[in-house]
Amino acid sequence: MTIAGLARRGVTTLSIERHLHTLQAAGRLRPIGARRNGQWDVLR
Repeated sequence: MTIAGLARRGVTTLSIERHLHTLQAAGRLRPIGARRNGQWDVLR
């Protein structure tokens, strides 16, 4: 799912980007692949 797709569900794109950054800084998410068509790996 894209940030734009999540934003259509009622959350702003800025909030989504902020949450992604927070999860990434906490070591819970890791990007895989390119920025444009990559995916996220969820770490526990």
